[in-house]
Amino acid sequence: MGVSIREILKDKYFKKYSVLAGEGGLEREIQAVALYDAPDGYLWFKGKEFVMTTGYLLQDPECFMEVLRYLHSRNSAGMGIKVDRYLKKVPDEVIALCNEINMPLIGIPYNEAWV
Repeated sequence: MGVSIREILKDKYFKKYSVLAGEGGLEREIQAVALYDAPDGYLWFKGKEFVMTTGYLLQDPECFMEVLRYLHSRNSAGMGIKVDRYLKKVPDEVIALCNEINMPLIGIPYNEAWV
């Protein structure tokens, strides 16, 4: 049994995190946290992961959307991205896709630790 993204965002430790897109999916269940740091790393996600990334591998909007579609097909919980690290702005087409498929995209503050 996991916890929803909405519940996690209510916790005091996550008060600086923000919903960038996909608000309709905030009830998705998190059962694990995974880091995404290899170009094909998303292919091993099984479902219900909350995927965290610096955004380095997602600078190409088409790649970003491919990863999000795959996560959605596997019933992953959502994605957290370090805003202002490598990706200064989330592309509009990525925001639109997340909203369309209700895939939560959560902004992780630049100075927040991964723990």
